[in-house]
Amino acid sequence: MAYSKSGALVLREIPPNRILTESDAPFAQGHDNAPSMPGNIQGSIDWIAKEKNLPTEKVCQLVVDNLGAIEAKIIAPDSVR
Repeated sequence: MAYSKSGALVLREIPPNRILTESDAPFAQGHDNAPSMPGNIQGSIDWIAKEKNLPTEKVCQLVVDNLGAIEAKIIAPDSVR
């Protein structure tokens, strides 16, 4: 989905503070038509960076920050808003 034209349109609508990555979908194919595997996450990061016009380092940091925000809500749901 991500590498398709419709995937790019969806990604453009996702706010940066909502972006996460996932690559363990062997039933799906990446841009090289190979099964998507956990080790392929850099390809996802690169694609997001290109589509969002951001440096790859910024996308990596966004993903880490967004995951941290989710973890904080799970660990202490009443104290994090």
